[in-house]
Amino acid sequence: MQQCSGSSAEAAERLDGGRFRPDRRRRGDVAGVRQLALECGLVLVVGSVNSSNSNRLRELAERCGAEAHLLDDPSQIDPAWLKGKTAVGVTAGASAPEELVQQVITTLKSLGGSDAEEIPGREENIRFSMPKALRS
Repeated sequence: MQQCSGSSAEAAERLDGGRFRPDRRRRGDVAGVRQLALECGLVLVVGSVNSSNSNRLRELAERCGAEAHLLDDPSQIDPAWLKGKTAVGVTAGASAPEELVQQVITTLKSLGGSDAEEIPGREENIRFSMPKALRS
């Protein structure tokens, strides 16, 4: 996985026979947040309230019509949010540690989720040139 300032990691938590089936996306696929919001009634964004990237992801999910919440850690998940939802999306800001994302998925599993399945995202290969002033 890659991390960059405008990227995200998505995981769609789909309801399958009464159980969530988490699906992973790679970081760097911001369009995936739109897809999650359109497919899921609820999007959980893992990241700090101080992170402009995480706030942007939450706002984007809301603009696309999903209920969205920003989480510093999995203890903030309110089981009431899951009631009546057929799918839950999970995404993370660029600076959110993967371990925290996994903890959120584990918590969702403890609330009725099943194993994660990978959803391929759009690969981004962005290169920045060294400024002329710094080249030797």
